[in-house]
Amino acid sequence: PQGVTIRYVQHQPLGRLMASIVSVPEEEATQLWQPIAIGRESTIKSERGGLLMLKLNDAAGDLWDNQGNLRVAIGFAKP
Repeated sequence: PQGVTIRYVQHQPLGRLMASIVSVPEEEATQLWQPIAIGRESTIKSERGGLLMLKLNDAAGDLWDNQGNLRVAIGFAKP
């Protein structure tokens, strides 16, 4: 989940776990994908509700050769 530091895509290591919170409904979204680098462990606090989107960092044209598994655990903090 940390990525491979010998190659970077959009200033982040190739393969790094990335996240974004997308507004619902989409008409309210100013940008659909504002990536946040997650890596092994991170805490994200959202000021509004939305969909949590996860992806591994890679160039759009290089997705064809991806393989492997990653386990993600999501927890919620008490208000």
